[in-house]
Amino acid sequence: MSTPGLRERKKRQTARRITEVALELFVARGFDRVTVAEVAEAAEVSVNTVYNYFPAKEDLVLPPDQASPDRLTEIVRVRPAGMSAAQAVLAHLRAEVRRRDRAVGLADGFGRVLPMMLAAPTLAARLDRLGAEMVDSLAAQLLRETGDRGLLPRLVAGQIGWAHALVFGEIGRRTVAGQRPATIAAAVLRLLDGVQDVLGDRVLGYAVREDRVVFRISIRGKFEPLSEAQRAALAAASGIGFTEAGSFSHDAGATVFTFRCQLPAEPDDDDEVAELKALDVLAAHGLPVRDGYKVAVTDMRDIKINRKGR
Repeated sequence: MSTPGLRERKKRQTARRITEVALELFVARGFDRVTVAEVAEAAEVSVNTVYNYFPAKEDLVLPPDQASPDRLTEIVRVRPAGMSAAQAVLAHLRAEVRRRDRAVGLADGFGRVLPMMLAAPTLAARLDRLGAEMVDSLAAQLLRETGDRGLLPRLVAGQIGWAHALVFGEIGRRTVAGQRPATIAAAVLRLLDGVQDVLGDRVLGYAVREDRVVFRISIRGKFEPLSEAQRAALAAASGIGFTEAGSFSHDAGATVFTFRCQLPAEPDDDDEVAELKALDVLAAHGLPVRDGYKVAVTDMRDIKINRKGR
């Protein structure tokens, strides 16, 4: 079992502190009116420290690990067998919306951040560029999977990218209008139903994942005290099945938990790689976990099932 050491925890805390301070300053004064030196002074770190964590000023608002051009590609890459690329993205978006995920801007306080982002030309341009890069990355993934060198990988990736951008645009529009996350979430779920109808069978049936081998990982541990919002997120992600996004079972006090997830097994992956990937999936839920958790990895490639005829 591997757990984050003190050095790694301190690095995460420092990065989080810098982004929190930066956002407060950007919202109060505007992105273009705040310098990196001012962020460093307010966060009580050096300018070099800020640049070590965030090479570009825009990274303070759109960190590469959260605003990645490979976002759609990763969703598609880890989808379960029997699911198409478009179905995987729509299911992922629905799950994020239902749990009011920060990844789609459904957290309290985002209504203050979004106008600041839209008012900054460099941030607005980066958002536009990011959308195009997501489509490019996904088209390449679909080409790798299908071997189709015609137009379909690009066309399907473009349709999926359109649906993804439509959801973010709707969330942004309603956020700026002052609507609460719960109201926005209900409207966006209805929108996703409409998107699915519009895409049709050609897109929804393209690049269906065939059966593949997987790792199943269980992580047992304890939470730090949870806020009301975190308890709501935990409830939305509760279950007992092994899924790509992961599910939690827990005690009545939401203290002790078991997290289960199922991840694809690439040819060279071993238990250590699977554990690190599972910890990333757990961390994506944004719930505070105490040190000292236990991880169990089952490599389904090692399990043989004997089938007998009847």
